[in-house]
Amino acid sequence: MLTRSVTMSLAAIGLGLALVALSGCDRAAPSASGAGSSSQVASSPTEAGVANVPILDPFQGHWVVDEEKTIALWLSEGRKQAEIDKTREIMKKMQSPLFPDLVLQGNVGLVPMNAMGHTIEGELLFFALHQHGDWVCGKAWRHEDRHDPGDMSKCLARLKLKDGNLLLALRESEGSVNLSDPDVMKMPVTDGSAETCKAEKASEKEWSPWSTVVMAKKDGK
Repeated sequence: MLTRSVTMSLAAIGLGLALVALSGCDRAAPSASGAGSSSQVASSPTEAGVANVPILDPFQGHWVVDEEKTIALWLSEGRKQAEIDKTREIMKKMQSPLFPDLVLQGNVGLVPMNAMGHTIEGELLFFALHQHGDWVCGKAWRHEDRHDPGDMSKCLARLKLKDGNLLLALRESEGSVNLSDPDVMKMPVTDGSAETCKAEKASEKEWSPWSTVVMAKKDGK
């Protein structure tokens, strides 16, 4: 049986990170070749436009996981080698990397087709973003298949650049989506501050531990 940390690695590192919520509606949808129109507030996860905000400018582009650096980071955080090996074994059987490619366009992180060994596009939709020390902190709706309106989940998210790499950290909600959640209907792209941020204090019963991957620009660009 997998330990909880291995399970969370699979959820937040490979299987669960291809992401949310703009699911086939009449909207300016991003693709791997171009961005959609700009909108500063999304009305709902399934009708959201792409918002181009300065806080995310440094992170734009096509990112791929650096497995060597990611594993080194996990070990430095105290993860057991045996758990990491189990994660790699499972992902290898699925013919998938530890984490899918992520094409950041505005506040949308597109997971291209075939990024996880199958022919669907995933998505991460970032919102409630604010500066928190050297991290950009906020939330994200995620969806494995961006053209499927179901099976949506919410993450706490933070990003930063270090030595030319993108560090992407996520905590995933342990519960199902609550349709009365204010974040379902209103998603300001930028919101909050380091002083009001609750990401670090979020309940371990309700959120997975932080899981961080190290990503490099595809082709060094």
